[in-house]
Amino acid sequence: MSSQVVGARLVLASGDVLALDARARAGAAGRGAQVSLGLLGVFSELRLQLVPAYRLHERIWRTGIEECLAELERDVAATRHYEFWWYPHKDYAEQKALAPTEAPAESVAGRKGERIDWSARVLPSVRELRFNEMEYSVPAAAGPPASAPCASACSRAGPTSVWPVEYRTLAGDDAWLSTAHARDTVTISLHQDARAPVRSVLRRLRVDLHARTAGGRTGASCTRAAPATWRRSTRCGSASARCAASSTRSGTFANAYLRELFEID
Repeated sequence: MSSQVVGARLVLASGDVLALDARARAGAAGRGAQVSLGLLGVFSELRLQLVPAYRLHERIWRTGIEECLAELERDVAATRHYEFWWYPHKDYAEQKALAPTEAPAESVAGRKGERIDWSARVLPSVRELRFNEMEYSVPAAAGPPASAPCASACSRAGPTSVWPVEYRTLAGDDAWLSTAHARDTVTISLHQDARAPVRSVLRRLRVDLHARTAGGRTGASCTRAAPATWRRSTRCGSASARCAASSTRSGTFANAYLRELFEID
């Protein structure tokens, strides 16, 4: 969503109003505000780049994990949105691909795992079960090897401990705090029932994944250890901190986590 913002009004801690437009996004103010976590101020107005209503063709299918990984590069390149869920205990992957289409819904009627509908109905994912989640963002090329230790740890934990490993692809962008900054990215997410002890499996997964993704970028949703990792592995970390410091007054909009992330006194 943030990449579609072409104009905005940002109210700073001083009370001043900063007007941003598409041209400003190329500079510090635009890139810093694009994914600012509420630190820089309050947005009083947003202008989004929109497209006419369109339909999406959704396909969901299952294969063995080896086949899924062997055809991963092709499937990612062939579709607008692609992700899969790896079920380590059963060694298969449920894949999902979305592609814009002008075909009518009736053209896929009766096909298992397929549907065509307006994008607003296809894009949202309904999740009615409460869960805890840990997510890592790594360079796209590191995605397949990074996902293996997650599945291995899930298998060791037992069939009822965790949910499938979610593997999602993201195109690179220019937002400073985006996990896809300046690179194509893969997010690997581990979910666990909210009623289960969250640290038992997720802590072990974190250690395994860190050991195999040197240079990877850790999503801010992971743990309290994320800030130090983020500052080390994100070249925009120091630039974002300077932008935050110059745009806030004594950390007016900062909470404890943002103070740690940006090293605000």
